[in-house]
Amino acid sequence: MNRWRQWLMIGGGVIVLALGALTAASLMTHTRYAPGFTEAAFEKVSTGAKAEDVLALLGQPLSRRTERSPERWCYGDRPMAEVEEKKSWFFWSTHRFKLPVGPPCVVFDDAEKVHQVVRDREGRFGALMGKTKPDVLQAVGEPKYKEPATTYTVLYFSEPDGDDVSFKHYAVVLDANDRVSDRMHYTIWD
Repeated sequence: MNRWRQWLMIGGGVIVLALGALTAASLMTHTRYAPGFTEAAFEKVSTGAKAEDVLALLGQPLSRRTERSPERWCYGDRPMAEVEEKKSWFFWSTHRFKLPVGPPCVVFDDAEKVHQVVRDREGRFGALMGKTKPDVLQAVGEPKYKEPATTYTVLYFSEPDGDDVSFKHYAVVLDANDRVSDRMHYTIWD
């Protein structure tokens, strides 16, 4: 009977070690960082900081992308993301983001005509395509809120390293005045 217990303990130990190795391997990320980048320095970046201060702190980004966000008028409350925390029976908890469903919005082009309608679940706004701002005001009234057209630049300080797309995402968003408007840090799991 003693011998049976020994084999059972050895077998159980091997299973525990194998499960631990699999868990550790599944939690690994494959991230390539910009030269000079550190997570500690990233935490020091604050809203309103100048672009040159960010670059002095973090070094040159791996890439950057500048985009223009068009003007939009929205007819409902602003969407808010919800974070749901799930406790695991193991050693960690997970967070899931519930994507918000926002209100219907009309998006204007550079000629100030509607070129897109988003989240029109009731079909009220489809007829506004190509209409001017005064036409929209006359048809559906004042929006609950307006988002002005803006230009922003995203500085990317990390990217996937290899074929595995599990990586730590670090980016800084600069407004049109080259000031920090947001920092983004999250892990993407494949």
